[in-house]
Amino acid sequence: MLAHLSSPPVLSSRRSLSTPIKAAMVSFCRDCLAHSALDEGEVTRSVYLSASRGSERTEAATRFHTLIEDALSSSLSTGAKRSVNDTALAKACFVALIDLFGARRDIVAGEYGSKLQWLESFLFCNSEETRELVASVLGHIALDMTRDQASGIIARMLSLDKDEGASVEQRQGCLLALGYLVASAARHLDDSVRSAVVERLYTAMGDARRIEIPTSACRAVGLVGLDGALPVPEGSMDEEGKGGEEGGVTVTRIVSRLGDILGGKEKESKVYDAAAHALGSLCVTCRSEAVVSACLDKLFAASKLQRVEELQLCVGEAIACVAGARRYTSPSLLCQLRLPSAYEDQAKDAEKAAEEWARAGQGPAEEGEGCVLDRVMTRIMEDTLQDAKPQVRAAGAPYLLCLVRYCGVHPLVQQRLKLVQQHFSFMLSEKSEFMQEVASKGIGLVYDMCGDDAIKDELVATLAKGLMSGTIEAPSKKDRAEDENAELFEDGGIKIDDKALGGGSLTTYKELCTVATELGQPELIYKFLNLAGHQKVWNSRRGAAFGFSTIAGKAADRLKPHLPKLIPKLYRYQFDPNERIQEAMGSLWQMVVTDPDKAKLEYLDDILVDLLPSVGSRLWRVREASCLAIADLMSGKRFEHVEKHLVEIYRMSLRAMDDVKETVRVAGTTLNRAVSGLSCRLCDAEQSGEAVAGKALGMLLPFLLEEGINQTAAEVRVASIHQMVKVVKGAGPTLRPYIPDIAVVLIESLSSLEPMMNTYVQQHAERMDSQVAEKFERARLSASRNTPLTETLELCLRVVDEEGADATLPRLVPIIRSGVGLPTRCGVAKFVSSLAFSHATRKAVAKHSSKVLKALATGLEDRSQVVRQAMASCAGRVFAVAKESACDEYVGHLVTMLEERGAEDANVRACVALAFKEMMASASDQMKSHHSIVLPIAFMARHDSDEAARECWEQVWTEGAGSTAAGVRMHMPEMASIIPRYLNSSSWETRRTAAVACKEFAETLGGSVGPHLPGLMSAVEECVKGRVWDGKEALLGAMAGLAVAGKARVRQEEGMARRVAAVLFGECGKKRKEYRIGALRAAKTFCAEFKEDVGGAGGL
Repeated sequence: MLAHLSSPPVLSSRRSLSTPIKAAMVSFCRDCLAHSALDEGEVTRSVYLSASRGSERTEAATRFHTLIEDALSSSLSTGAKRSVNDTALAKACFVALIDLFGARRDIVAGEYGSKLQWLESFLFCNSEETRELVASVLGHIALDMTRDQASGIIARMLSLDKDEGASVEQRQGCLLALGYLVASAARHLDDSVRSAVVERLYTAMGDARRIEIPTSACRAVGLVGLDGALPVPEGSMDEEGKGGEEGGVTVTRIVSRLGDILGGKEKESKVYDAAAHALGSLCVTCRSEAVVSACLDKLFAASKLQRVEELQLCVGEAIACVAGARRYTSPSLLCQLRLPSAYEDQAKDAEKAAEEWARAGQGPAEEGEGCVLDRVMTRIMEDTLQDAKPQVRAAGAPYLLCLVRYCGVHPLVQQRLKLVQQHFSFMLSEKSEFMQEVASKGIGLVYDMCGDDAIKDELVATLAKGLMSGTIEAPSKKDRAEDENAELFEDGGIKIDDKALGGGSLTTYKELCTVATELGQPELIYKFLNLAGHQKVWNSRRGAAFGFSTIAGKAADRLKPHLPKLIPKLYRYQFDPNERIQEAMGSLWQMVVTDPDKAKLEYLDDILVDLLPSVGSRLWRVREASCLAIADLMSGKRFEHVEKHLVEIYRMSLRAMDDVKETVRVAGTTLNRAVSGLSCRLCDAEQSGEAVAGKALGMLLPFLLEEGINQTAAEVRVASIHQMVKVVKGAGPTLRPYIPDIAVVLIESLSSLEPMMNTYVQQHAERMDSQVAEKFERARLSASRNTPLTETLELCLRVVDEEGADATLPRLVPIIRSGVGLPTRCGVAKFVSSLAFSHATRKAVAKHSSKVLKALATGLEDRSQVVRQAMASCAGRVFAVAKESACDEYVGHLVTMLEERGAEDANVRACVALAFKEMMASASDQMKSHHSIVLPIAFMARHDSDEAARECWEQVWTEGAGSTAAGVRMHMPEMASIIPRYLNSSSWETRRTAAVACKEFAETLGGSVGPHLPGLMSAVEECVKGRVWDGKEALLGAMAGLAVAGKARVRQEEGMARRVAAVLFGECGKKRKEYRIGALRAAKTFCAEFKEDVGGAGGL
């Protein structure tokens, strides 16, 4: 690939390519290099390119470097102050350059010593990612610099950063460059230079004017600290965790400032990530107890702050660095800290390099080396994860996850994997979804990190037991009490064998024990057992009511904690079909509830949450009681009371209306009436206000459109339709945002909701008589226009505005084009016509006129005459407001359709004629600019043999031309041009029509036809040749008419009269009777004028 890109032909054209193409070339070559290295045994790029020095691979690396440099040069402007024009190209090039430095620095390292000023153009560009990539490249270059060279470039960066006129981009580039330079060239630099850099970075961290400056400074400090201990005194922390107030810069003062940054007031800021990583990086190499403790304190302090979840993961990574140090921290994390964020390590070369870097910096293992990690694990698991504040626990979860992920190879972590899993498992019970997700990932990670099969088996067994039982042992003494979620009166395991009750169940034994215990009366379990064992004496509900009423009579206050669970059941039983149960539960309700109205409002959510699923219960008695209970609740409720449940209430009411049991259906109808009345009031802007009406409409309309009117049961469907009409009537202007959805669904439903019998009758009517079929179609259309759906559409048209029409029209185009059913196709045409007619929506129709007219053009060919009429009428209305380009396109389409398919298909001719007729009627002004195209066609086509087409074209001609003479004279050139073209048609009918028009054209113009006579006469003569066909005698009449009208020109043209006579006299001898008569008539007409001119011709 590189050889091809470097070949002379490609090389010469490569420089003229656009910058995106160059960026793609560089990225593609980089990908190819990474994949080639992987394919060769997953070796690094360095091994791959160094396999045979001097070979083609070395040459490929050189060519790749040349390609990168060319692309970088082209990304710079050519002015005196060279700036970066394309940062995306520069970013791709520097990412590839970092790869080359890592793989074959011998090829690239010596190339940039003299190009530092050139690199500065990129270092100070407006892309933050590119700036850090260039800074990283400077770090690679510094590895091969002398001490003086490295010190010189660092001095320049310090100078540029101190410049008062320096931009934010320049300062950011300088700070990042300082970090990468010192980290890479530390062995070349004097301690004084390194100290000066660290001091400058410390100062920059305190610059609060622009957040980018401390962010870059933190990043640079992390880079310097990651490579080695900071070249400043360690210092000491005071009692408040500050690094001291006097003296110069120390490590503890740097840690203190990083902690201050991390503890900022904002909830989210990119500087927090840089500060956290810097704290972790400092401790990778520096293992001073004071520094490590200080960094850990600053990092753990973040758990008590309001921070986004992503930052806590970042803090967790930093804690893993502190705990794992250089020996045990994962190479992937070290790689992330050492390289720019924009760099992607495709072949894992950088990770391998980080592993070697970490191994090279390790000293011999020291005793007590794991004490920091031990302290960190203990702090996370016993303090952070056991904190009473959910916010702190939520921070501890990613800390533990990061510790296992990035320090999992540490023996201490391996020893505590079971305890770690226990902590993660316990997190599954937390309410925080974030903690649950962290826990699930942590559990999987623990299993993956475990290297002992026996321990793996134990982990699996423990986790399975905990999840199956639903009880997980707390990991320490600081465990929290589990939530009690026992349900009362739910379906369960104690069967009630009583046919009078219709079958059912009360609850399981466990749930009964829980109820009795929660009510503070454990002895009630015996009463419940008696109820189950002697159901002939007490039925389930009355027995329960008796037991609870006794408890309530003795200690009503003790029931209060359980009212959210008891009240829904008691309230539903008051509507039970069994009157005795109603009476018993009513008594208990009165004892428990002192103010029923207040209680129903206070526990409304609890009641609805319990009763709504009960509407779908398998017990009919429960379904019926739930419907009636919810219906009673709907009276007088406001929107905020029912907002969460309104749609579900409506859905369940429709479901109950289609129940298999009649009494449940009646109850469902009652519920539907109640929720319908409430919904109408809520959706009425005058009664509820526009804000509430808008919210209510947003909830109800989608449901009614998607589910309500599509119900299979006719009664349910009708109820939904009537409800929608009522809602729309009261909605007013608040309906506007929902008109696109309403219009589309209702128009499509016009056909789907039409009785199937209509379609069946229509099919048979078409077989009998076309006129009968058309009459029946018009009857169907009339019926569909008197339905609630059409009424709703008309209501929408009253309030729709330009914005609503703009959103609606694109969704109507597919329906126009391929909608199914007569009511739908005619309905969409009428709806669009109304939009085009309304002043409020005309602009929207004009905007979409091109697509709408194209779709309507397809509808003109519909099999149904009624649909064709509707589409043509709609097209005329749209044409009246359409853009000029759309009008031209539509007229052109109709003319093309007429010329290409009209010759053989009378229906096509009739459709086109109908379309132009409606356009003339609705858009006469717009049609004036198209008269030169349409009227010549109309002049000819009004002689069509098809009556429907002929009548329409006659109206088009009359409307456009006024009188025949005036119209012919005005459009004489166009007619003289179009008649010969139609005479040459392959269709005999088209030829006949053109011939009749030609004769009328000549007779109307008289002597004025002279200039056009030769062309017309020649076309007629040519057309006369050949076999005789039906209507061909019209050609002979046209020939005679032309000759008589243009007699002066005929006499001027030498031999024309004799030639015409010869043709006419020759055709008089044909055998077909009708044709011979026509020829004789034409010859008679001709001879009456030219008898003396052609007296001897043909032996007349």
